[in-house]
Amino acid sequence: MARRTIFFFLLISILVLAGCGEKEQQLRMRSIGMAGVADTLVVPDLAVWTVRINDLDPLLVGAKDSNDARLAAVLGALEKIRLVEGSVRTGPARIERQFRRCDDGVNRFSHFSVKRSVTFRQDDPDEVEKALDVLVSAADIEVSCYFDLADTEAIMKQLRTRAMDQAKDKAAFLARHVGMSLGEILSIRVNENLNAYQHNRRMAELNGGVASPQAQHLSTQVSVSYKTF
Repeated sequence: MARRTIFFFLLISILVLAGCGEKEQQLRMRSIGMAGVADTLVVPDLAVWTVRINDLDPLLVGAKDSNDARLAAVLGALEKIRLVEGSVRTGPARIERQFRRCDDGVNRFSHFSVKRSVTFRQDDPDEVEKALDVLVSAADIEVSCYFDLADTEAIMKQLRTRAMDQAKDKAAFLARHVGMSLGEILSIRVNENLNAYQHNRRMAELNGGVASPQAQHLSTQVSVSYKTF
């Protein structure tokens, strides 16, 4: 009797599991997942500048006065350049003591260092060389510049729409092929590539020079899952 009871419960368990597996399979068959890809080449339309001013002097007041003078010269020079309105930013002063190793192996105070930075933007890449000439004529400075897009999100939004339409068309074609129709969206996953701009910035920072406004590649992949009926 006990053996029959155990066998009965095992049989029920197998039927329940089989039923669950069948339901999960049906649910999987009632959805279609597809991916769409869209890309484009764009030419950057925004120049982002960083100017660094560093002055050294054994006296702190001397280093600061020199730094103040060069900062004023840079800000005055920027008035001759057409900039994005409100884009000029002056960073806080950074003051450090600098030491040097003497012949006796002891590190002794050498001078004070006063550093400041100025950032600004231009929306006309053709004016970049003129801006560089104006800046280097104004003061001894360190300059770096990279190119970017004024509205990256607007371009990526267009790419997402194209990729979504592509994914939907492919999913609808497959659904029609098996006699079904598309329903509501179950999930969306987006994978976007902005490495070109990140690389452009890194190279500008490493080289300390002016980056080139070359056409760059942007892409997005949208994976969409649709309910079918």
